[in-house]
Amino acid sequence: MFEGHDTTAAGIILTIMLPANEQDAQRRVYEDLSKARRLKPEHEAFTIADYTNLKYLDRFVKEALRLYPPVSFISRSLTGRLDVGRYSKLPVNQILVHIELLNRSHHHLAARNYRQHSHLRSAPYPEQFPDPERFDPDRFLPEVSAKRNPYAYVPFCAGPRNCIGH
Repeated sequence: MFEGHDTTAAGIILTIMLPANEQDAQRRVYEDLSKARRLKPEHEAFTIADYTNLKYLDRFVKEALRLYPPVSFISRSLTGRLDVGRYSKLPVNQILVHIELLNRSHHHLAARNYRQHSHLRSAPYPEQFPDPERFDPDRFLPEVSAKRNPYAYVPFCAGPRNCIGH
C-alpha cells in the first residue's frame, strides 16, 4: 500500500511542532516517556505494548490530530437528496466535509451539484469540544471521551469508509 504517506508526514510534522508552543504538554510527554523508559532494562527496546501504555502521549497525539488533521476534507457522492439541519432536500450530488473545522467549532459542509455550489455552516458545536481552539490533550481522557459523540472526532474519516490505517 502506497497511499497515506503524505497524510502521515503531515500528521507527524504538525504533532512535532506542537510541543514547541505547548511547554506544559511537552513536559508531560517527556515525563510519560521517561517513566516508561525507567520501567524497562537499559538496553531493551520499546515494544508495541510499551507504546500502548503511554497514556498522555496518546491523548497528546489525538488532540494534535483534532486541531491539525492531516486530511483537510472528505468527499462523498450522493444518490439522493440531502437533509442537513435547516437545509432540507438539497439537490446535490457531492458533499465535502471540512474535517479541521468540524473538529474545532462548527460543522461545515460544502454541497454542490453540476450547476451550483453551496457552503453550509451550522451553529457552533462547543458541547463536543469546549473552548475548541485551545490545545488540551485531557479532552481525550476516557471519562471525557465517553460523553462525546463518536463522530465528533474524525481526523481520518469515520464509519465504513474510515481510513484503513486508522
